[in-house]
Amino acid sequence: MQLKKLTEGYNWTPSRLKPVLARFANHPDCVECLFVTDGSIGADARLIKPFLEGRSQIDDELRASLTDATLTADKLKSLIGRTRIVTRFYPSVDAANPAAMVRQEMERFLVRGPFSLAAPAAEVAASLWSLTFAAARSGKEIDSATLLDRLRQAGLQISSESWALYPTAERYYPHSISTDFVSSALYSGEILLITGIGGTGKTTLVAESATIAASEGRRSCWISLNELLEPSDTVELIADYCRAMEFRDLSAKLRQCRPYEYPTTLAQALADWPISIVFDRFEAAGPRLGSLVKDVIQHLPRKSLAGTVILSSRYTPGWWPDVEREKNTAKSISLGGLPSDSAERLLREVGVGRDDNERSELFHAVCGHPQSLLVMQQVSCTVAPEQLKEVGVVEARDWLLRRVLDELSPEFKSGLARLSVFDYSASRSEALAVIGKMGPDILRGLVYRDLVCMQGGTVTVHDALREVAVILLTLVEIAEVHWAAADHLLREFQKSSEETGNLYYDTGIKWAAHLEAASKAGLSNPEFEAVVKADVQLLRDLFAISTVGFPHEFEDPTLAHTWSRVQSLIDQGLVKRVDPEKGEDPSRLRALAVAGLGRYQSFLADCRCLLHGYSNHVGYVDDLRPNHSFEIQGLGCPWEHCIELQPVPPMDDEVYAEWIDSLRDRLCQAGNAPDTGSYCEYLIECLADASSSDVVADRGEGNSCPIFGHCCPGGRAQARVCQSMEHDDEVDATNDWGR
Repeated sequence: MQLKKLTEGYNWTPSRLKPVLARFANHPDCVECLFVTDGSIGADARLIKPFLEGRSQIDDELRASLTDATLTADKLKSLIGRTRIVTRFYPSVDAANPAAMVRQEMERFLVRGPFSLAAPAAEVAASLWSLTFAAARSGKEIDSATLLDRLRQAGLQISSESWALYPTAERYYPHSISTDFVSSALYSGEILLITGIGGTGKTTLVAESATIAASEGRRSCWISLNELLEPSDTVELIADYCRAMEFRDLSAKLRQCRPYEYPTTLAQALADWPISIVFDRFEAAGPRLGSLVKDVIQHLPRKSLAGTVILSSRYTPGWWPDVEREKNTAKSISLGGLPSDSAERLLREVGVGRDDNERSELFHAVCGHPQSLLVMQQVSCTVAPEQLKEVGVVEARDWLLRRVLDELSPEFKSGLARLSVFDYSASRSEALAVIGKMGPDILRGLVYRDLVCMQGGTVTVHDALREVAVILLTLVEIAEVHWAAADHLLREFQKSSEETGNLYYDTGIKWAAHLEAASKAGLSNPEFEAVVKADVQLLRDLFAISTVGFPHEFEDPTLAHTWSRVQSLIDQGLVKRVDPEKGEDPSRLRALAVAGLGRYQSFLADCRCLLHGYSNHVGYVDDLRPNHSFEIQGLGCPWEHCIELQPVPPMDDEVYAEWIDSLRDRLCQAGNAPDTGSYCEYLIECLADASSSDVVADRGEGNSCPIFGHCCPGGRAQARVCQSMEHDDEVDATNDWGR
């Protein structure tokens, strides 16, 4: 890593880069250059980056300035394809402390990574800082054993790769579905769905199978889904896994792909590479991540796969039957309880039941439900089978869990209930913020009792226990916990903003979720109340205005209704007209700008849009209707708002068939909506056009957008209009959508 001070990025010239590249050229392994600076790179050096990445060539003059006896032209050429350059900017508001952002990123990574820390993150980061520079100054190679020992001395213990954090259990009891079946599926090129009610052992079965497969050299990428896990985080995790599996080209491709390319890129990776991905707890995924998993599976080939996907879920997703019907590789299994021999062995080992007869009765009372059987161990008195016989499995589990909670002290009971409000794995600081007094002691006690899992700096309550424990709180108390969590997160990113000037969506989306939950019980901050209570249309309008200067309009070609909404926003003081002559945003020439909202209020509005999937981080909107506002927004056509969500031609047969199906789906949806006659007629023309022989022959290339390269949702007619504009030809003014 080359660490530069403020604004020194411009000092990277070819002559200064030459000795660095010469040293790298003589290194036999893959080279990674990480430039950390808040200044841009120089003009000549900027041309070197795409050259080293194999994306372009450099002219003879620049090549001559880079080469000499130490770095010949052949050695320079040898770097192409084995060099990965990542340019990041870590600006600091304090000129006397230019590395402040780097230190913060180090601490953030330590807290969220798969590490065990022997001291606070700031102290460990400082120790690592000293260790890194001491190693750099020595200039000597360090073997892995020595490095791990020095890391331990610095207070850092590496747990494992974050993608390989398979959940572990002290005991594993065989199900009717064997681990051999699941572990063999991990590399058999299948799509496997495992369902069952909470606590039946879905996660344990798959984790045990993944552990067995890993011991045999077949490693899997484990992704525990939750509402706030982002698609970008998921793809990054899979890229890390691919790199560890020595699939470097695939890892690089995943890191470079854009959000709209995630489904097709991951599907292609699973089709072509022997990788194995486990998506655990699908029902807990947020809308965008759930949509990504669905899209990846739906994009997979109908027949053979090189990789494998395993999905665990409490329920069968609504789209799964179509997958199982269309794809030969798709299978599903449903877990009930444990077999009788496993269940009775479990009860015997944990000391529950007076004899085998009673253990058999207990097994039948809860249908072998593993969570219920394990919970019996924590009930101090013997559980009478007759108390469980008359209720169903889920009710029996809940009854047992309530018995466990009843035997906890009030402090531990309150702490567990408060932690149960989180429907994602909270950080340790978030957990302590909501527990209250004696937070560290209560958290330590809950972990000791196996009621809470703490791993990698995050705190998780088992789903089954969380659902029962949260009932102990009133609606007002639940809102107070959300309020405490929101307040903690607000202070956290306010501090980060003051230090670095940056706001992070991952923290902001959690903050928005907690504020929304707190507002349902009447708790609100006057500063944010208007944004928290804003309806969907208002949020979408504010988001569009903040990104492109005017609301999207998909229904009213006259824009009369849109201007009415805009005038209402102006009257409320939320929006203002932009006057370029007064120096207001002349570079974008936007019609409108958000006004009357502070920085954090605007950030909250954006985070609420992202939380509910109204848009993505890049600003593209997943609405395939024509946008009648495109000219006012300064966009090139009525489809630019969604163009990068479309496939890139030429498409293979399956992707092309899916594209045709999407046109049909849009036609059906439009046919059920009022005042969409012209759009329906247009879609019918698009569908006929897309199915014509010449379009089928070129697999959509005739529909390609000349700017973005994707298939235009407006079909070949719209693509031709844009292509003629691109080449300064006469535009067909009769094209309604092009005009």
